[in-house]
Amino acid sequence: MRALVTALSALLAAASAQAQPIVVVRSESRIELRTVRHEDHVVVEGALRDDLGEPLAGRELVVRATPDGPEAPIRHAVTTREDGGFRVRLNLSTGGYRLSAGFSGDGVHERVEVERRLDLDRADVRLRVVVPDGGRLDLDQPEHRVEVFADSTEGPGGLVVHLLDEHDRRLASEVTDAAGRAAFTVQAATLGPPGAGRIKARSGADALRAEAQTEVPVVRFRATALTLRASRTEARPGDEVRFEGALRDSTGPIEGRAVGLFAGQEHLATVLTAADGSFAVGVPLRAQHAGSLEVVARYESDAPGRTGSTSEPVLLEVAAPRPMPWAWLLLPLAVCCVLLAWIARAGPRRPEKSVAPPEERPAGVRISKRRSLRADRADVTGRVLDHRDDEPVPAARVLLTAGGGRERRADAGEDGAFRLDGLEAGDWTLTVSADGYAEAQAQLSLPHRGEWSDMVVRLVSMRARALAPYRPVAEAILPSPRLWGVWTSREVLAQARGTGRGAPPLDDLTDRVEQACYGARPPTGEDVVAIEERAERALRGLREGEPETSADPLQEADSGPR
Repeated sequence: MRALVTALSALLAAASAQAQPIVVVRSESRIELRTVRHEDHVVVEGALRDDLGEPLAGRELVVRATPDGPEAPIRHAVTTREDGGFRVRLNLSTGGYRLSAGFSGDGVHERVEVERRLDLDRADVRLRVVVPDGGRLDLDQPEHRVEVFADSTEGPGGLVVHLLDEHDRRLASEVTDAAGRAAFTVQAATLGPPGAGRIKARSGADALRAEAQTEVPVVRFRATALTLRASRTEARPGDEVRFEGALRDSTGPIEGRAVGLFAGQEHLATVLTAADGSFAVGVPLRAQHAGSLEVVARYESDAPGRTGSTSEPVLLEVAAPRPMPWAWLLLPLAVCCVLLAWIARAGPRRPEKSVAPPEERPAGVRISKRRSLRADRADVTGRVLDHRDDEPVPAARVLLTAGGGRERRADAGEDGAFRLDGLEAGDWTLTVSADGYAEAQAQLSLPHRGEWSDMVVRLVSMRARALAPYRPVAEAILPSPRLWGVWTSREVLAQARGTGRGAPPLDDLTDRVEQACYGARPPTGEDVVAIEERAERALRGLREGEPETSADPLQEADSGPR
């Protein structure tokens, strides 16, 4: 789970219809800790990461070495580097110590502390882990071979070595041979889910040798497969072709992922997969598609544990547009001649004022400008429109409520129009709502002078509200703000990763925006609040220039005793 919800406080304002709950979300964090012994000192090193393995830079940790005797603990404060790593030198005498490292947490990450035993009275043991394929573990393979090599001045043989994952779950146990080698066969089913992780090797202490531990970073991944088919193989410009397909891996369907349809470099559509991994979308064809059109579906994975995939191409034969009869070509010329003749006969006219720019379309209720002298109107009429394109919102619900439990209802027609007649005098509350839209409210008094007749109510789509917070984030990433609305959210995310600015908060934000904009159901108010909070955090990180990405090389790791 990417984040744990650790606090929830709702601020409800009775006089405001826009009050929203505030959610504080915190991610888990973990500390990797290891030691390297030298003749006259011990080096403590490690890294601070979140639950997805991403480094946490610029955080303060406290490293303590508490001796077994009455001596006071040795304490060091250290700040993590850009890669989340830290390093502390401790001048320790022989004896036993309890070594710990702690992070007090911050606004978005949980507190964490790890502890291990350090015994300087026994011989040092060094472990080395070798994993296949540079640490890329294919979960579709049934098993994987892992080797651990031990070295000690008291001999490397006979050590009991446990193989663990990043959560200290035991994967296997073996005993080193005389050369210090232990070979493990690890079943893929025990490795855990796809994603970044670590494999640890730990040996216990015996009469002569101290305990030891080391680890290497790994990525557990599973391949995906994408299918695509079209409802027809031949079409003409203006036709809509329905494309269907499914996204799966070896464990079954993959839900809620964005799949893009492309014809060459042209992006045709984006759609989210359903619970069974399927998707379906209609694509209108244009004149530029005439000829042989090759369409593919692409899934670009946003996590290291799942590969992207591309479907087999689907070939469409798009006929060229029908040529226009030559007689129709004369029609525009004839119309122009008639207009020119009419203008010539009309003679010169006084220049008119230039047309004023169109009014902005503010959301909410706009009353009519037509007023009479007498307040004798007892009706409420108007139209409900979409705030973005001024299209009617059919089946919108109109509710008038007043004191004493009085209420009147009406539904808008196909043209968005509604009407309520014969209303009683007094103060009323008007509430207009529709599925997938934020509701609008207004206070009115009856009778009125005409201002509440022929009103215009513009509702804001919840999908538009969900997309709005993503725009400043995208414009901070795009090469030019003009590309907003041209590039898809996946292309914005790929641009961020290509410039070293991608991070789990941006991945999560993009997933949520795609779900809100392309999902089967419109987003709720809580969905919009979550998107706004993540967009603010992502934008703050981009503007402050915080390092957004870092990854450990998948290579062998040496370490001293744990």
